[in-house]
Amino acid sequence: MISVVFITCRVAIEKEQKGKLEIDVFAIESAFSVAEHVKTYKECPDRPLGWKGAIESEKGDLELKKGYVRLIYQCKADFSAYISVFYSFDSEAVAYLESNGSIKWVYGHFTAKKEVVISTSESVLSVLNSIK
Repeated sequence: MISVVFITCRVAIEKEQKGKLEIDVFAIESAFSVAEHVKTYKECPDRPLGWKGAIESEKGDLELKKGYVRLIYQCKADFSAYISVFYSFDSEAVAYLESNGSIKWVYGHFTAKKEVVISTSESVLSVLNSIK
């Protein structure tokens, strides 16, 4: 009986981790789409690619829900932009656009925040897998 419970819990944890990874990849790829738009058009896009269904929040940010996770996008007139990922009320990660077009990913759940710079959209998955 214990092994069945253990396996069931392990499968649930692995499924949650896979879902979190998919959301993290989506957020960072969204940030790269914003960086490309800013570089090309010298303006902030109204919404990142793939943000269909996003709504404007009371604060003026763009908000998108993916399951239990909430994503927030903001881009200012100086082109400083970020995408925050809220996994729960006390856990988040943030993708910040760097001036050189790379993305600074700041993360940490119940730990001191850590950060990694992702230089290309092609390296997103490999970088995220390396920081597990």
